[in-house]
Amino acid sequence: MLAIPTTALARKPTRLSFEEAAATGVNFVTAWLGTVETARLAEGESIAVIGVTGGVGGAVAQIARSLGAHVIGLARTPRADNTPAASAMDAFVPLDNDAQHIGEQVMEVTGGPQRDPDPGL
Repeated sequence: MLAIPTTALARKPTRLSFEEAAATGVNFVTAWLGTVETARLAEGESIAVIGVTGGVGGAVAQIARSLGAHVIGLARTPRADNTPAASAMDAFVPLDNDAQHIGEQVMEVTGGPQRDPDPGL
């Protein structure tokens, strides 16, 4: 058994099965650990989310958006327009077999590499 304060609970959305609802937290915990705890993503930064159509990738997109980051989603197929992850993305780059093409598209939506104005600091 696990004791949880009632303020930490939420009703299961009717569109989710019990199995889907039970697994939702795992995606967000993993996404939080990578995006916030490890990468320390900050407001105004850009993040390229490879696999944005997956559970963890979709959670990363939503967390990054809530932090005020510029979210670039990458996946083989675009997310349906009515999903939370789709609304969190500023741009979408389809993954195909042309790595050069993918890199160019990411550079285009980010404005290219950012240079430190004074690398000596």
